[in-house]
Amino acid sequence: MARTDVYESILQELADGELEELEVKVFHFLRRVYPASLTRRDLLEAIFGYRPGDKEDLNNNTDDRKIRTAIASMFEKGVPIVSTSGGAGYRIDIDLDQWNQLVAELETKKETITKKIDATYRIVGKIKSAGIDAIPTRVPQTVTMPAAVTSNIYQTTFFELSGEQK
Repeated sequence: MARTDVYESILQELADGELEELEVKVFHFLRRVYPASLTRRDLLEAIFGYRPGDKEDLNNNTDDRKIRTAIASMFEKGVPIVSTSGGAGYRIDIDLDQWNQLVAELETKKETITKKIDATYRIVGKIKSAGIDAIPTRVPQTVTMPAAVTSNIYQTTFFELSGEQK
């Protein structure tokens, strides 16, 4: 998906040195409240000096986006920061059971994303070879077949490039 002008502007501001400064501030506040957590609104108030209203959609808040980018950057650098379950916030966490659960969740997401990537490649291939005929005339159905027939592929969808199902 294409990035918006606003998002590109945020990334540019962070690239111009704001990211490291923001990381230090976020880390400072999370470390100070350890083992407790801070909500996204708490972090906005602590770092930027204002607290958005409860009804404000933080997903449209550019300062919140900057904080989430800083947290992602710190995570990639090895800082043990996790998002809180049941609330929109973050905490420093060194509980190995929690980290093992996170690894399992991420592995599941990785498998899901891999399936989506594979499906995307198949769709692109169909579009390249069939053009408008790549649009099915009806929704393809999933057929479950015995493992011996599918060679470890348990679900397969059959259709021709014209969109007609077999």
